[in-house]
Amino acid sequence: MSARHLELSTVMTSPGDLSMFCPRVVLEGSSFVVACETETVGSPTAIVRLEGEKDRQKVISSVPRTANGTQFRCHVTWGGDTNSTSNYTLLIDICVLPHRHLLVVQSELSLSPYY
Repeated sequence: MSARHLELSTVMTSPGDLSMFCPRVVLEGSSFVVACETETVGSPTAIVRLEGEKDRQKVISSVPRTANGTQFRCHVTWGGDTNSTSNYTLLIDICVLPHRHLLVVQSELSLSPYY
C-alpha cells in the first residue's frame, strides 16, 4: 500500500497598517469611542487591542475634566511581532456657561406666550 501525503500550505497575509480612531478634542461630560483598526484582519488573524483592554475599542462615557491628558495606545500582534501606535493624548474642552446667562435665557422663554 502506498501512503498519500497531503501537503497544506499556509498563505500569510499581513493585517497592514495599524490606526487609532478617536476625536481630537472632547467636550467635558460627553461620550466618545476610541478604536484600534488594521487595514485587514490578516491571515492568520491578527490580535488588535487597545492598551489596557481586552478588546480593540472602548466607549468612554460622561468624560470628566480630570480625564484631560489621558493617553491611549493601540497594539497589533501578528506573525510573532507586536507593533504599536504612538500615544494619543485626550484633550478635554471645558465649556463654562455663566450662571446668570442661563437664568436670563430661561426667564425669556418662560415669559413668551409662543413657547
